[in-house]
Amino acid sequence: MTMKKLLAPILALALGTIALLSLTMTAEAACSYNGYLNSGGKCSSSYNYKYDWDRNYQYQYQNQYYEYREQMILALIERLREMIRQLEQQMDGTTYPERADIDITTRTAINIEQHAATLRGRIEFDKDNEDARVYFEYGTSHNSLDKKTPEKTIRGDEDESDTFSADIEDLDDDRLYYFRAVGRDEDGDRDYGMILSFRTDSDSMSLPLVETEEVEDITEDRAEISGYVDMNDYENGRVFFVYGEDDNQVEDIADDYTEYSDIDEDGGNLQKVLVDDDLDGVGQYQKTITNLDSDTRIYYSICVEYEEGDDPEIRCGYTESFRTDEN
Repeated sequence: MTMKKLLAPILALALGTIALLSLTMTAEAACSYNGYLNSGGKCSSSYNYKYDWDRNYQYQYQNQYYEYREQMILALIERLREMIRQLEQQMDGTTYPERADIDITTRTAINIEQHAATLRGRIEFDKDNEDARVYFEYGTSHNSLDKKTPEKTIRGDEDESDTFSADIEDLDDDRLYYFRAVGRDEDGDRDYGMILSFRTDSDSMSLPLVETEEVEDITEDRAEISGYVDMNDYENGRVFFVYGEDDNQVEDIADDYTEYSDIDEDGGNLQKVLVDDDLDGVGQYQKTITNLDSDTRIYYSICVEYEEGDDPEIRCGYTESFRTDEN
């Protein structure tokens, strides 16, 4: 059996593995947007309108998990591509370049900002008194690292390792960048670290998240309403509920007013109640409202007043409703 016949199935298997991994990464990315993969491998919804104090930490853990999983898949794809290149050269009768006398590792990026980041790498030497040139390749595509940092010279001894870094600037905000560390030994042979990625910070601030939640303990003249506020990138939030029999007045609070103090109460049609005067971070709120009319539809919503620059703004959750019990 010829070399080509022997290696052809291996090439087909490697290519099939790359395609399968790429599809898996795409499917999991779509699932991570809408939910999560359960133990059975199925995509399940991860959104729950009922507030959970650990939700923010769960979301952060899930995001880190999917980012780490993507990095591992991309690294495996890169290694398979390198194996394919070697096999193709063997099939063509060419020899593969001699292995470099250095070992390069790409480390995670740090100091990530809107338009800048610091790339990091590690080098290990296989020979004494070895000079090596190191640098980074980076770009906005995994398959096209079209930018390069200036080269640096590092001198090391056998079994000794050293770290190196480079600051890159003029990046686009809220953009995914790929990068890898590269080293070149004295003979000109290169070694490449795996390709990693990072996303630059967004140039815009995330608005407060406001959710009106369930009502409980309904009687003929009272009920307990609840809601949730996450200030995101804002601080000093003034949180309050609005409620009443006039659905239009309740729904139009954010359109008609910019400050809590300016909201005009209107008897049974519209009432307001302050529950937090200085919220930073997240807050879960319940409030028992009283003196309601029996057998009446009541509309309610949770809102927050915050500063947008020097101007106050109000943001409210969806308007919900319930009916009080009969006498």
